[in-house]
Amino acid sequence: MIQLKRLMLVCASFLLCLAVWPGIWVFAEEEKEPFVLAVSGGEENITVTVAASNAADLYAYDLVVGYDPLRLKFTGATTALPGFTVEPIQSRGKVRYAYTRTGSVPGHNGRLELASFQFQRIRGGEASVQLLNAKLVDSTLVMTEHQLKLEAAIRMDRDLKPLADLTGHWAQDTILEAVELGFVSGYPDGTFRPDGMITREEFTVMLAQALLLSDDGDQADGFADEADIGSWAAPSVQRAVNAGLVSGYDDHTFRPNLPVKRQELAVMLARALGAVAAGNPQAVSAYADSGHLEPWAVAPIEAVVGAGIMQGTDGNLLAPLNSATRAEAVAMVLRLLAAKQ
Repeated sequence: MIQLKRLMLVCASFLLCLAVWPGIWVFAEEEKEPFVLAVSGGEENITVTVAASNAADLYAYDLVVGYDPLRLKFTGATTALPGFTVEPIQSRGKVRYAYTRTGSVPGHNGRLELASFQFQRIRGGEASVQLLNAKLVDSTLVMTEHQLKLEAAIRMDRDLKPLADLTGHWAQDTILEAVELGFVSGYPDGTFRPDGMITREEFTVMLAQALLLSDDGDQADGFADEADIGSWAAPSVQRAVNAGLVSGYDDHTFRPNLPVKRQELAVMLARALGAVAAGNPQAVSAYADSGHLEPWAVAPIEAVVGAGIMQGTDGNLLAPLNSATRAEAVAMVLRLLAAKQ
């Protein structure tokens, strides 16, 4: 018990020093490559190891690592160095991980693997992990701080088919990013049809795949027109219904092939957004056709406009009764993902 208390006291003192230690910080640009990042593992499970190139009397450290939460999920951090570590702290695409030796012993020297950070690939596309900050403490409790952005690129090789009808389209880059992320794809003929109207089942599949919805939860009751839902869409529709993102009509139909109006799309996006952003009535009322909104669509529209997910069309219009295009839907889902990070 006494040993445990001493260990906790050392750790607490170490973290306090990291928070308030004055005036003796050294920044990375004054040195040449003091740290190295190494990537290992496969395409699904990835390890990024942070190494010190030439440590001198390293007794403790505090590392801050940034990563792309849209494409990567942090799963853990470890170190092979003997001593005590603090449970990793996560916040909006950053991880903080701290370590200290214990007792009256000298620090480590030479090239050291400080820590390994584990990630799971959750979406396609090129991702990155960065070492943003490193505080190093020696055995006399002198601390140096390195502020930097050392980056390791993590690529995922995917055989993406070219889409023949995107060249010059306003949403070309947006659609290609969504294809790379893996939540949309083109048609068998090699087109994407960006200006085509998106149907209820198409958008539900897009949203469910973008949000990585699982099969958790009770299975919802079926729809009267369940047979009309494509087999390719049925699992995603079920997940979205279970998650409360989409529902049927009063006659218990889903109407999978019905084009989605922009205000209907806003309702589903607002449900997916949850409480991340507050509504913005002033921003909505600034549009010339805001009075055309159905009463049930006002709050959802205010939420998604306030979060920057839905934007107006030409002529300062929200066009709530217009059918949404596939390009518009992709752009809004990407903005939704950014707002939720």
